[in-house]
Amino acid sequence: MYSDEVGSLVYPARAIEYYRDAFLRHVDIDAIQSSKPLIVADLSRGAASVVSPHILGRIGCDVVTVNAGSDEEPSTVFMGSLSRALTNLSNMVRALDADLGVLFSNDAEKIYIVDDRGNQLFGDQALALCSQIALEVNSRGKIVVPISASHIIEAIVEENGGEVVRVKVDPRDLVKGVIAEKAVFGGTEAGGFIFPSFHPFPDGIFAVAKLAEYVASTGHRLSDLASKLPKFYSVKGSVSCPWELRGKVFRSLIEEVRELKVTLLDGIKIYQDKGWVLILPSPTEPVFNIYAESQEEGYADKLLKEWVSKLRNIVRGAE
Repeated sequence: MYSDEVGSLVYPARAIEYYRDAFLRHVDIDAIQSSKPLIVADLSRGAASVVSPHILGRIGCDVVTVNAGSDEEPSTVFMGSLSRALTNLSNMVRALDADLGVLFSNDAEKIYIVDDRGNQLFGDQALALCSQIALEVNSRGKIVVPISASHIIEAIVEENGGEVVRVKVDPRDLVKGVIAEKAVFGGTEAGGFIFPSFHPFPDGIFAVAKLAEYVASTGHRLSDLASKLPKFYSVKGSVSCPWELRGKVFRSLIEEVRELKVTLLDGIKIYQDKGWVLILPSPTEPVFNIYAESQEEGYADKLLKEWVSKLRNIVRGAE
């Protein structure tokens, strides 16, 4: 590289102030201030520590913080102690009679939600809850989720007059889908929630503000909303496959399912009478990830075992 090809690194001036001011314009501050919801927030010693206590306090929330500050300590979420951190958060929500508990990822893009009764809302539950809130606030609209997300989303969205748009599991496709479809909400099972009225990117702090806004403006408790979600049972497995065989295995798999109802948006999604299976090559490991779901508790396990066995046989036959 020549000296005249070297670029420069620019840090925007007053970035936090610009973010805060735009944030405040997209939240119903009056509703929140009239209710003053109590939030317990585990900041994971990460990016949320920089702005979330100030902004959430500014819009009218009473905030109790845990693991505030930013230092060289590993994030709560990535220390292998997520379960323990969520249990502690649940206990604090119950002890303080809080309206909401949240655990931020280190980059503050994702959140894990605990409702007012201390129940942990995992993955698709949290995604469905936020989808329903977005539709109630906007009356109707499009919800963008990955192909791997639970079909609880269809049940919730169709009941509320919305439309589900499925995209590939790559987070970039979620952002592109939200923008292209002019969606009212987008999100993943991993806790990355997009409320595009503010900006079309996952933002854990803004997601918390929208949850607080909903609780304050409607008087509804998150636990009541969560208890009414339909029951879906999801399981996940994987099958090892050498990198050099993945193409051959995938072609054999397509041949295996040619008489079945399938979607090839990302991997192979197979629809069966009481559920579905998604077989998806991992982008980072020599494995196929397999997702199965049904509204019958035991049937999802049956589907998973059936397709794990079939895929293993296909891999062995390709070796």
